[in-house]
Amino acid sequence: MAAALHRYLGHGYRRVDWALILVVIMALALFMASVIRSGAPDGGTQFGLQLGGLRALSETETLVTFEPDGPVDPGAWAGGRPNADHAALGSVWLADPPDQPLTRVITLPEGSARALLSFDLVVMGDWSARGLAVSIDGEDVLRQPFGAADQAPPPPETMRGDDRIALRSRITGPRMLSGPPDLSVQRLHLDISVVTPQEAITLTLAPLGTDTGGADPAPSWAVDNLVVVADGPPYPP
Repeated sequence: MAAALHRYLGHGYRRVDWALILVVIMALALFMASVIRSGAPDGGTQFGLQLGGLRALSETETLVTFEPDGPVDPGAWAGGRPNADHAALGSVWLADPPDQPLTRVITLPEGSARALLSFDLVVMGDWSARGLAVSIDGEDVLRQPFGAADQAPPPPETMRGDDRIALRSRITGPRMLSGPPDLSVQRLHLDISVVTPQEAITLTLAPLGTDTGGADPAPSWAVDNLVVVADGPPYPP
């Protein structure tokens, strides 16, 4: 019986070398991570390489700003203040007053050929018939209207006047955050690429549709998770 089984295994069956298969899979994963650049199809709006759930800077990139817990320098934004009203939102930077813009001048390292910006805009409460505008160096690049809490958000209006700017956006929510007070929250995430020979860029965030004659105060909004990366060598024409 044993001899018969041995002959069967030897002629009609091949043992699977699982260790070899795992080695091959790991080698392919490392190879793909080394050759695939994690840019968007719209011009590369993200920095570095995607390695699993993390993102690593490339050799030509420099981290300029990293603010997952709010601005290190409270004076970095013109306007606004740290969040002390809504504990569930964490360390967002609130627009205060909410009907006024937030502006940030971002200084880049010498020789930067491109700046990559990533951040979230957080709107709270009823934003039906309202929205936010994003501009770079005084030029609007995106106008995003929002719907009511029980509606899907309208599509964004993307400005195409400046070829040196590429962006992509996505909205999550609305979702309820427990209070006090309870809040309906939507997040607009933005990745923006700015090809620039300048030493600094100016980011302006401004509310839309908040002029109601004072009868209806503007709802709250904030900026969160700002990351800025500078890319050094110039790109070929």
